[in-house]
Amino acid sequence: MLRCTYRAYDAVDEITAAFSIAFNPAGTKIFDIHRPGREFEQYSTLQGNKEGQAGIISTIAFCPTHSGMLATGSYNQTAAIFREDNMELLYVLHGQEGGITHVQFSKDGNYLYTGARKVLRMK
Repeated sequence: MLRCTYRAYDAVDEITAAFSIAFNPAGTKIFDIHRPGREFEQYSTLQGNKEGQAGIISTIAFCPTHSGMLATGSYNQTAAIFREDNMELLYVLHGQEGGITHVQFSKDGNYLYTGARKVLRMK
């Protein structure tokens, strides 16, 4: 049963494909990572000194047990954890080989799992 659909808009207000969409555990917020639509609040994943999470944010997940915490994955091979209420950057996790395409918290909220595109090296 289809309950509703969502359209993603780009920077020039044209319909485009969304990179990712997610609901928080309460179901009160919708996040389109590519461009949050016509009415939105914009947050930077980089801090003023360019520390933080760069690249295209390709995935998002909300922690099931720690309400107010979310994780994002980026094509620049990092995952990050933010506070939901003000998007304060809590952690940036490095070390993934390849651009991250999936993030998911464990059911108890103690672990964050990431998946990435395979990196092929030509010799």
